[in-house]
Amino acid sequence: MKKIMACGKWNLEHIITQEFSLDDLEQAIRTAGAVEHVGNVVIRMKE
Repeated sequence: MKKIMACGKWNLEHIITQEFSLDDLEQAIRTAGAVEHVGNVVIRMKE
């Protein structure tokens, strides 16, 4: 996935609907589970 993002061929930011820090992992998992309301969830590993 990292290579896909780095190549610049696709603008993945348009499909990301929620972004969470690693500290909010539990909330990110709950949000990602609500598939009827969420597209794609990203968890930032570093600030």
